Amino acid sequence: MNSGPYTAWQGCLIHTISFTEFQIFNNGLLIVDASGVITEFRELESSVQMEELKRQYSLQEDQVNRLTETQFLIPGFIDGHTHAPQYPNLGIGLDLPLMDWLEKYTFPTESKMKDTNVATQTYTRFVDSLIKNGTTTACYFATMHLEATKVLAEIVSSRGQRAWIGKVNMDCNSPDFLRETLEGSLESTIEFIDFMKQERFTEAGLIEPAITPRFVPTCSERLLKGLGEIASKHKLPIQSHLCENRQEIAFVKELFPNADNYTGVYQQSGLLSRRTIMAHCVYLTPDEIQKMAASGAAVAHCASSNFNLSSGVLDIKPLINSGIRVCLGTDVSGGTSPSMLHAIRSALIAAQTTQINANADVCNLDIMGAFFLATLGGAQAMALDDKIGNFAPKKHFDALVVDATEHADLLDLTAKDATKVDSALALFKKFVMTGDDRNIVNVFVKGRKIR
Repeated sequence: MNSGPYTAWQGCLIHTISFTEFQIFNNGLLIVDASGVITEFRELESSVQMEELKRQYSLQEDQVNRLTETQFLIPGFIDGHTHAPQYPNLGIGLDLPLMDWLEKYTFPTESKMKDTNVATQTYTRFVDSLIKNGTTTACYFATMHLEATKVLAEIVSSRGQRAWIGKVNMDCNSPDFLRETLEGSLESTIEFIDFMKQERFTEAGLIEPAITPRFVPTCSERLLKGLGEIASKHKLPIQSHLCENRQEIAFVKELFPNADNYTGVYQQSGLLSRRTIMAHCVYLTPDEIQKMAASGAAVAHCASSNFNLSSGVLDIKPLINSGIRVCLGTDVSGGTSPSMLHAIRSALIAAQTTQINANADVCNLDIMGAFFLATLGGAQAMALDDKIGNFAPKKHFDALVVDATEHADLLDLTAKDATKVDSALALFKKFVMTGDDRNIVNVFVKGRKIR
């Protein structure tokens, strides 16, 4: 047993075990050690058992956090894909499809991050917003600007959030004000990796640099291969976009006519691995699904953005059936909310849309499955499921305290079912479908309260 002191949580505890399995402990006990690691997670059978565990862990009464009847504890949300510099554009500029949207709205906004004062203001607001909405882990795209990307890393670190941070790479097919040279792009990527090796980042072990080619159209073949070599050498995660929009796919075919397909361009560049997350993947062919599955690469499902930019509707069932790990992403600002609750709801609507279009009797995604994608599914996509994603012992305590009585007008508590089990499940579903950040009263990362 690890040395104390310990902290305990008693009350309704909810998490998932897999895409189809979840647990609700109405009278659960979770114990966290001083390093933020979970040592116990169980349903309490009696008050005697509780007293025995208190003695075993030398727990005083003030070390036990007792949840009320309208509170419950869930794992922190994991945002598998989002763009920090696009936060100022949230909710505007959604009148165009992807490629035109990038040119008219997104690239000009991202160019402003060359001013580190602007970057500091933007990134501070965005990181704080994600944390307020219960996101304990995020996969961030920054911009091509090295110093601004360092600013994002500093802000995330200061807030205590867990993250991948990506300095974006783009050396072609982009405006002059947002284009790097091949050599400059590779050199600044290595400089950012070295910057992230400082003790203040590595000691906490919460943040990693991620190799981040924006997407194939804005990266030359030499840049993609160079980034693949850097990722392999430094054993780093990789994140990018794939098969989001039909126009984009056609453009990739023009740029790389000898490649098997869009996914094949990443594959031949060494950018598909167990630690790769590709966002969108709306139009993967069967061959591309096979390539993704064979490489171990994961998919970030960004349903809100796919709807808003008229990109399409992803059917996640073929991906999951092929063994591809799937998570959810807010994809700000294509997505219109920094909240993973919104990402969950959008994913459910996308699933219902594919069900309707297929004339199927059963939807391939329910609330608990979507909750899995936003928690343990995200951890699996990032290859961090040995550390986070649910409340299994030996994992880090990344968690949210949810209170349905906070702004109770959001949740009609009178509709709870009579029994305790149904009551907890109904309360949870009400939060997922109708709650918001006001119901999230505390946020923890590795045992540390960050909100």
